[in-house]
Amino acid sequence: LVFLSDRSGNNDVWLKNLETGKETALTATPMPEIRVKISGDGSKVVYNQAVPNQQPAIYVVSAQGGVPKNVCSDCGFVLGASPDGNIITYGLNETPIRDFTVEVESGRKTEILPHAEVSPYRPVFSPDSRWLAFTASAGSGPRKVVVAPFRAGAPTPESDWIVVTQEPGFANQADWSPNGNVIYFLSDRDAGTCIWAHRLDPTTKRPVGQPFEVRHFDSARRSLNNLNNADISLSVARDKLVFSMAT
Repeated sequence: LVFLSDRSGNNDVWLKNLETGKETALTATPMPEIRVKISGDGSKVVYNQAVPNQQPAIYVVSAQGGVPKNVCSDCGFVLGASPDGNIITYGLNETPIRDFTVEVESGRKTEILPHAEVSPYRPVFSPDSRWLAFTASAGSGPRKVVVAPFRAGAPTPESDWIVVTQEPGFANQADWSPNGNVIYFLSDRDAGTCIWAHRLDPTTKRPVGQPFEVRHFDSARRSLNNLNNADISLSVARDKLVFSMAT
């Protein structure tokens, strides 16, 4: 598990081994880190470092520790990474939101989901790196959970987007099951913010059946509504769901 903690004075990147319980600081910098993700294979950690008067810088470091690599200065907010950690997704908070990839070795940047009106939120790589899952909306309209093919170095036009489900209100934080055949996401279709999922055809990634609820939160003390939805950071692991909760 990777997470941010200010226990040393400002936000640094920490790693916790869930088998041993050991926690290790991966960064110890005077500038705070503000976003962090771990690659699907567990080998690399990507994160943002705040920079005064410009977009955040993007770094990558081995999950075993070592010297971080500055992948991109004055870049944008880290959204995720490919399963091997060699491609990083990041976004610019514009209207509509614009999402990009940057390749760790070459530094090549590509806008991946361009649209004049629709904002694609937090695209996440499928386990085989062939697809992206994200939520999308235009203005204050309802959110859609979407899957789109990923082509390295090239954008994916809206004509290739596959709408998995359109939520009546809020939806966010789409992520894949380990086999790539289920999309998990946050939705408020049942009053409060809860975790839902939708099955996909294994080959075409088109939706199969109807969305189903995975975890309901119905008390004021244990509620996802206690956090800004961007801070929940829903992630799907091999045998568990990982997310932040305020009590």
